[in-house]
Amino acid sequence: MTITLECGARLSEETLKPAVNQYGLIDLGKVGCASKPFLASFEELRQAREGMFKREWQGMEFDLIVAAQYALAYALLALIAVNLSGLALVAVRALVGWIAAGYKPTQ
Repeated sequence: MTITLECGARLSEETLKPAVNQYGLIDLGKVGCASKPFLASFEELRQAREGMFKREWQGMEFDLIVAAQYALAYALLALIAVNLSGLALVAVRALVGWIAAGYKPTQ
């Protein structure tokens, strides 16, 4: 998408005018920037000319360290939750057994 918009941004207004539809959008496929119809506004072409789309794309880079920190945090929370639920299950089982035995202390 960014490459197609940058291609259209390099073209002059005279080249783009025949590709404008009734809604004011430019079909970049008609001017050779795309292999199929690709509609863009003059505002989007201006933003592509100024490099705004590249900044957005660069801001979306994958950060492995941050992803690992999130994964480790969720794994730690899952470990704690599983262990606490197991402890609760053992405690409830012991309590039910003690009640079933008639409140007698074990010897």
